[in-house]
Amino acid sequence: MKIRLPDRILTIFLMLVLVALSFGLAFAAGGFIGPIVPFEAMGVGDRIAAIAACAAVVLLAIRVIYVNGRRRKAELPAPRDAFLRRGEEGEVRIALSAIDAMAQRAARGVSGVRDLKSEVTASGEGAVTVRLKLVLGADSDVQALSKQVQEAVSAYISTHTGLPVAGVHAFIEQVGQQGAGGQRPLE
Repeated sequence: MKIRLPDRILTIFLMLVLVALSFGLAFAAGGFIGPIVPFEAMGVGDRIAAIAACAAVVLLAIRVIYVNGRRRKAELPAPRDAFLRRGEEGEVRIALSAIDAMAQRAARGVSGVRDLKSEVTASGEGAVTVRLKLVLGADSDVQALSKQVQEAVSAYISTHTGLPVAGVHAFIEQVGQQGAGGQRPLE
């Protein structure tokens, strides 16, 4: 959960007030600030315990201020969820979900594909593997159409991401229309 700026400022302010109060109590317990009745009645051991408690509160408040004030690096997806491309300008992470959207866009662009479901996984050495479940139109040449989809998806991903495609595996789930609705959604 990200803390908003006004909440950060308020937290830091409250921690600074807590530090000031702790220092005041520690000095009063140590006898450095004028006589205060509750501390006058305390023994030496109790005063040392009060000073130690104040020191602990100060250390905790400083820790909260430090954690609250430091800038957090943008969280990047874990390596298994994204691909890293390094270049002269820096690095770019490409999420598998973005590559999956590209694969669907490319496959839907092939005439004859009525519906599809896809899954992109990372394969060895920076390559991706795409698995497609396809619903093709009636009277489709399954062999030619599936080859066309595989080539389109592979070329689209390679061109737009620069990543090698280890394979595009197509599973033809249905050919032709199902009932009056025209197509059956994939599960």
